[in-house]
Amino acid sequence: MKQYENITIKLVNPTTTKRKVLEDLQERFSAAVALGLQLAEPEKVSSRGKIHELLYYRAREEFDLPSYYATQAVGIVMTKVRSFWGVAKSKRTGLTSWPKASDKEPIGLAGNCYRLFCNKDRWVLRISIGNGEFLWLPLCVPKKYHDSMSVASGEAKLYERDGKWYVVLPLRTTTDTPPSSGGSCYGVDLGVAKLATVVGPGVVRFWSGTKLQHIRRKYRQYRRMCGRQKNVRKAKASKGRESRWSRDVNHKLSRQIVGLVAGIPGGFIALEDLTGIRKRNNLGRRFNRMLGGWSFRQLRDFITYKAAKANILVVLVDPRGTSSTCPKCGSKGSRPKQSLFKCVCGYQANADYVGGVNISRRGLEAISVAP
Repeated sequence: MKQYENITIKLVNPTTTKRKVLEDLQERFSAAVALGLQLAEPEKVSSRGKIHELLYYRAREEFDLPSYYATQAVGIVMTKVRSFWGVAKSKRTGLTSWPKASDKEPIGLAGNCYRLFCNKDRWVLRISIGNGEFLWLPLCVPKKYHDSMSVASGEAKLYERDGKWYVVLPLRTTTDTPPSSGGSCYGVDLGVAKLATVVGPGVVRFWSGTKLQHIRRKYRQYRRMCGRQKNVRKAKASKGRESRWSRDVNHKLSRQIVGLVAGIPGGFIALEDLTGIRKRNNLGRRFNRMLGGWSFRQLRDFITYKAAKANILVVLVDPRGTSSTCPKCGSKGSRPKQSLFKCVCGYQANADYVGGVNISRRGLEAISVAP
């Protein structure tokens, strides 16, 4: 299967001359993005073709941008505008404003304007700056990425943060994940009260979501206080910290889940396909808020790409009824409490465990009927 991953690599501290070139390129690129947003607003356009007509030639003339950078600026403007219209057309109307360009927009690097070179164990990024000139930028590549650098291809990004420069490189690899028919299936039930429950042959493990909900509640209270004090900057900063913390939790959790299955021959993972679950937003304000802060798709993506690296198959199953179907008799049971499942046949168990069992069974069924 094809695997897509972005890695962030730090540049060796550029010399004064190279830094000035990078800062000048970033300033012109950011100005082009700002101009594109300014031109797109009165026209109310979001297609790449129309934004290209408005911005491309002006970016090349006014900011002396090479063609590949002007094209990247068009793409960034299109992404920002489409994001705005996507929110504006949703139920969150009024919670967004027309996008603005940052003074330090990440510089888009088209696949044909940069190349990577390796001399022994040292990697160097070469970017084109127009008029047939190039800028050579040595990279600080961690050992774990040395073998992967050769497959970097596609659009990259170059950005500056706290005086240091970084490049985001796309990796395009292919892994051979064999079918696991007849193997052991490990069902993963994702949730809010319990972030994940893994059930499989010889494995039953729970990960509590209590700490995550507590931290989110603290951040929400802090932002509410910032709102009363009209301190927008601190509120935005706390949102970023919360997002990074949650992402770190999902990374660690997905690593542990994949690690449980990695050493088992023929083992594979079954996950619920929860696409569209947030559309069921009629279950109360508190529940809707918890559901809105549930980053299940991020966790699913992390599990999927980590499993692909370990040559572990991941299958998606229908989530309907997984936590309310009795694994013993197959009839629909009840949940007197969030964590308790009861059936008329007398069977009762933890509801998340029941969900994991049913997901595991559906995973085996999906593999058995696969062509």
